[in-house]
Amino acid sequence: MQTQHSGLQVLPIELLYEVQLYALSPSLPHLSHFFLDIFKETPISFRVQYLLASCTSTIIPLHTADILSKALRYPICKPPVLDQLFARIESLTQSGWPLIIPHVPKLKVRAICELPRRLFRALAPRKDGREWRMTDEPFPFLQYILNKGTSFPALDPNSHQGYALTRAVHARHTPLIRLLLQMGASPAHKEGMAVRVAIKQRNLKMVKLLVERDGSLVLPGLTKGEVQKPQKGKRRRLEDRVEVDQSMLKLAVKCNAGDIIDYLAWEKGVVPDMQTLTRIRK
Repeated sequence: MQTQHSGLQVLPIELLYEVQLYALSPSLPHLSHFFLDIFKETPISFRVQYLLASCTSTIIPLHTADILSKALRYPICKPPVLDQLFARIESLTQSGWPLIIPHVPKLKVRAICELPRRLFRALAPRKDGREWRMTDEPFPFLQYILNKGTSFPALDPNSHQGYALTRAVHARHTPLIRLLLQMGASPAHKEGMAVRVAIKQRNLKMVKLLVERDGSLVLPGLTKGEVQKPQKGKRRRLEDRVEVDQSMLKLAVKCNAGDIIDYLAWEKGVVPDMQTLTRIRK
């Protein structure tokens, strides 16, 4: 027996799109399987309109970076959509639309765009034992934005108190960790949470990657021609990204991570407190 639709379900698809652009409801596509199927197939042009309407204000002018920060929180904001959204924003600013403050690439201080949690929330250690690659998300998406250079606002890798780096360390996604560090991510957030996660994993290589600057990571914003080649002679020691402390050494002892204990105590000079020293001697 054929199911008879009623209410909104009898409307043409184009009219449903108009309803959603008016309502801007995140719940509408999830009312039923019917609506979910309809809105899964929306064209890029509709998605751009939806994001632009959802992320701009009708009263207060917003900077382009703020609009893009909001747009990136939406799962529909994939590369083709983001490209057209950015082009649409630029078109509106060039036409003098007063509610968007344009992005100016030539400014010495680039506008900052928030890195959304959604890109990293699902990251977890792989159960199949395979190593992460640069083709595994969200690495390609971040690289796609970075490749835009100064024409796009700079991504803030320390958004949400270093959430991205901590999740990447939790998942042991080494290519992503290196990329985030290259972008300027700091492992010092939340009392060195990313380092503590690596210690709990008893992963000395990861701890060193987070703590030490080895000069092999290219600074963001530099082209190949601008990257300085290492000079001959004695290399100057680079300052660590985060200061290791007694609590990290205590955690390493608790996790029975012998190589990390040696690294923190002997190489980094962390002096254990009496309680930790007693446990080390046992």
